[in-house]
Amino acid sequence: MRRGLYLYTTVSAEGALQTRIEDRKKAALLVTQNAPLEYSHYIEAFTPLRGILHLIFQGEFDPVHESVMIPLLVAAGMTGPKSVAENPGLIEEAYTFGWNLVV
Repeated sequence: MRRGLYLYTTVSAEGALQTRIEDRKKAALLVTQNAPLEYSHYIEAFTPLRGILHLIFQGEFDPVHESVMIPLLVAAGMTGPKSVAENPGLIEEAYTFGWNLVV
């Protein structure tokens, strides 16, 4: 069965988006790509998704301000299973990224 993100949102009588999730949760978005980071021109395309995910999991929505969007980590240059192991800087960044979700 497919489920869309719309199952987790509703619209108030005033027309504002609201979450149906009562218990707030932290969330993040990790994107991998084969290309180098400088070819990440599409990152802005994730802005609406990051705002919607923040609404769903945190209950706040503002598609303009970075502080009301879930964090984004782009893992560039991923050419295969060993790519992460061969990139200690990315491992450290991912560790910090994940740590911020649990503190």
